Amino acid sequence: MRKIDETKRDAIVKAVFQITFDESITNLSIAKIAKKVGVSKATMYVYYDDKTDMLSKIFLNVKQLMDDGLDKKLSVDATFKQRVRLAVEHFANKFIEYPYEANFMWAILANPKLVNDGVVEKSQQMVKSLYDLFAEGVENDYWITNDMEILVSIMFSPIKQITETYFRKEQSVPQDKMKELIDILIKTDVVE
Repeated sequence: MRKIDETKRDAIVKAVFQITFDESITNLSIAKIAKKVGVSKATMYVYYDDKTDMLSKIFLNVKQLMDDGLDKKLSVDATFKQRVRLAVEHFANKFIEYPYEANFMWAILANPKLVNDGVVEKSQQMVKSLYDLFAEGVENDYWITNDMEILVSIMFSPIKQITETYFRKEQSVPQDKMKELIDILIKTDVVE
């Protein structure tokens, strides 16, 4: 068995992010990744069983990166609406800090058949505090809807859009613009 070279694995992951960004995840192939990294297709299988295994493992790592620190932020003594704002700000900052990873995460969420069964569901359970916040809102009738998919779309699609727009222009999202957007999202009565 060949030795795992972490530098090569990192190069593979970066290539996956870059190809997903440049060409979309549906155009991603083992051959394209290997070519971009400068390794043989056979080398790819030293690191991953197949494309689905690769995308699944990378997705879970990205999800962990995006969720990192959220539990601590949501453990503060604050009102429900303040904690919702903290969660939205958390993800906005992560999308800005890790734009390639955020793009990859959204691509997988839009194409869940590209990962192993149960991977998306597992990723949704990785950050308990967010789901506790959602459940608290449902229990106390704080949300404008109890459909989490709709809430996620309302709260995060605009943030995804603005961060992606600025990233594609190779610019940082101005902090005042992001603050204004989050203010609007919170004031639109997502939380009643």
